[in-house]
Amino acid sequence: MVMVRRKKIRTLFRRKILTKSPNDHKKVPQKNTVKQQKTINSRHEQIMRRKNFTVSFLLLILLWVSIPLIIFFVDPGTPWSIPLFIIVIFFALTFTFSFLLIHTRRGVLLGSVFTLFLILQYYGVGSAINFILIAALAGVIEYYLYSSS
Repeated sequence: MVMVRRKKIRTLFRRKILTKSPNDHKKVPQKNTVKQQKTINSRHEQIMRRKNFTVSFLLLILLWVSIPLIIFFVDPGTPWSIPLFIIVIFFALTFTFSFLLIHTRRGVLLGSVFTLFLILQYYGVGSAINFILIAALAGVIEYYLYSSS
């Protein structure tokens, strides 16, 4: 009699007529298997590696706002004004390209290219051919770093 009842319950479960087992209240929660624990751990690591872009975005806005402030309110005759401007431009471009390209190395590389061209322009030797050569050198560096990793 009991065996027949169990078979009926199993067939009802297979047909999805019953959703709860009559012995569900007796079940004890089971521990996670090794595979489940690995999945949980990898998900936790993935969450911890996720970058929080809020801080970098606020820093990006602060850097771009500081550029006009430096232009309008800092005397260009002071010895630290030009290096300060170039450093702020470098970080603003680096954060911008890193944010847009979602790749820090490429952001630093592009920020360096434009900052180096800005320095060449300041000294009066910046031309289109110089920019093309700097960009080509950056492309070769990126290709080398990409292929080696």
